[in-house]
Amino acid sequence: MVERERATHLPYQRVKDTESLPSPKGVAFEILRLTSDERTTLPQLASIVKRDPATTARLLKFVNSPFAGVARRITSVSQAVVLLGMETVKSITLAFSLVSQLRQGPCAEFDYEAFWSECVARAVAGRRVAHQLKRFNPDEVFTCGLLCQLGRLAFATAYPGSYSYVLEQADADVPGSLLALEHQMFELDHNELAAEMMEDWHLPPVFCEAVRLQDSAGGVEGVFDSPAGELSRVLHLTGVLSALLTNPQVHRETLASVNVEAARLDIMPDVLAEVFDLIAKEWCEMGAIFDVKTRNVPSLGELYPRTAL
Repeated sequence: MVERERATHLPYQRVKDTESLPSPKGVAFEILRLTSDERTTLPQLASIVKRDPATTARLLKFVNSPFAGVARRITSVSQAVVLLGMETVKSITLAFSLVSQLRQGPCAEFDYEAFWSECVARAVAGRRVAHQLKRFNPDEVFTCGLLCQLGRLAFATAYPGSYSYVLEQADADVPGSLLALEHQMFELDHNELAAEMMEDWHLPPVFCEAVRLQDSAGGVEGVFDSPAGELSRVLHLTGVLSALLTNPQVHRETLASVNVEAARLDIMPDVLAEVFDLIAKEWCEMGAIFDVKTRNVPSLGELYPRTAL
């Protein structure tokens, strides 16, 4: 453990010293701080939300959306907080805070609109997979899915020129190409950077370790025989699912991969097909709430005949 800290702390500190890393602001930051304290009550949380009209409006929009599944119309923040619970309020306010920031920027090769669309897709997919597995809190996995790629945005923000060069050189058809180039350029990759940022925000260690491991999900068995390891596999699956959602051109390798990754979590193909349809529907619902681009996606069965080589 000492070696890991020695290997990543100084490179992370250099990125942090640019003072340009994405971070929750204002009320979202206060909510993140409050919810890390188990003594915090729901009325205290509601009082913080009420301080900011924009956060209030967004939370009420969410609680009254089909995604939240609340039967009656809610007009009170206090009611919304009680119905949604602390984890959901934290997840949604954090998501709104981050998505509302940096919708565009100076990194020429970084597609900011596509990035947020992918993040929301990963978050929704993670929540739905967690519902299916019944081994993780779905709202916590929503947060984890939303944040797990944040290192890419952080590099684009802190080092727009250098990261644009990295993105130009990366080969999308070679697994690990982007991570290797990031490590060569910055001495850490976007998974490590996201994990360090999440540690700074005092998010649970299991989240941080899962984000660090997410692209190693096919690696040495045994590394994944832990909550963080299993969650890393959930995150890896959300990455493949988000590719099917966001990319109009689907490759056979991607469809094959989604079945392999789902099987690692004991999700069989017939169940996966049902889960995918729910994710596609909920992604569109959340896209409308967060004002990010989505599209209508065919079912898995309909995607197979449309795949490219």
